[in-house]
Amino acid sequence: MSLDKAACRRGLSLLEVMIAASILAGSAMVLSTIIGTGARFGNRAESKVITIIQAYSILDEALARIAAGNMFEEYSGETTGPQPKAFQVVVTAMENLQSAAITSPSDKKLEVPSLLRVEVSLFREASSEKQGDPEPIVRLVQTARRPMVQQQANSVDNSMNDSGAPVPSAPSRRDPSARRGARP
Repeated sequence: MSLDKAACRRGLSLLEVMIAASILAGSAMVLSTIIGTGARFGNRAESKVITIIQAYSILDEALARIAAGNMFEEYSGETTGPQPKAFQVVVTAMENLQSAAITSPSDKKLEVPSLLRVEVSLFREASSEKQGDPEPIVRLVQTARRPMVQQQANSVDNSMNDSGAPVPSAPSRRDPSARRGARP
């Protein structure tokens, strides 16, 4: 009889198989939920990175326009791509600054007419016909120098020292005679 009991104990019972299958199914459901959540967060992060890259690209374009002398106060448009976004660029002169970092002895506002504040805002939707002022999803702000007018640039180049003699300009880096040890 001992052989009959040993023969019955070789395999798994139906109850043990059902418990193991339910544990496996529960684990698979939790794992698939975690993977789905990770994929959703990954897509959201990718979308944010793309938006930030677009904002920096628009900011670089605005700074290049300013450096080229194309002054503007504000312009807007739409980005291209699968999810177009509206953008707005605002350029303001930084006059009458008052800050803890920039103070005068008399605590008056400082005049800094040569600096510009360039602000780029990207909005979630491309249509600008919405009522009210929508909150931007990305806002970048950078200061830039106002480009010198050609007449001011010429007067700086022809500056004189105290004795009335012209100040020599520094040699160009591309000038081979400006290198150390270069012989004429």
